[in-house]
Amino acid sequence: MTPRHLVTFVCAALLSVMTSSVSAQSKWWNAEGPRRELGLSVEQSQQLERIYQSTLPKLRTAKTELDRQETHFSELMKRDSPSPEGEVMATIERLEGARSDLRKLRTLMLYQMRRVLTPQQRAKLEAEHERNERDHGADRGGHPQLDHRRPGSR
Repeated sequence: MTPRHLVTFVCAALLSVMTSSVSAQSKWWNAEGPRRELGLSVEQSQQLERIYQSTLPKLRTAKTELDRQETHFSELMKRDSPSPEGEVMATIERLEGARSDLRKLRTLMLYQMRRVLTPQQRAKLEAEHERNERDHGADRGGHPQLDHRRPGSR
């Protein structure tokens, strides 16, 4: 997997977790169509679900912290009088640290999930993602439109 593919994969996956409620539709490993297309065994689906469930509480905690840091930063920016640059920089460091922590957790989870798949299954998942990317073209700012139903496709 190239660095570009890894970034796309992580971004797609991150978007699905950033919402507070995750629907069963976003769990592509439990959906009949993707399971059949990829040839996932029941055991593989169960392994993917265990990885997801064991990581989810940490992801929610990290997302809550990110939200808290974003709120704090927004409040700092809205002040009538400018804040000292040192205070702004410290706030930015905490905000970006929280963002990084969330991304690291999510990326590790996706790495663990990817290891459950066979090379052939990973290739099929990659091909499906590329097909979706071609079909949907570019979204805002030239970023590929991401398929939110398949967060683990990259």
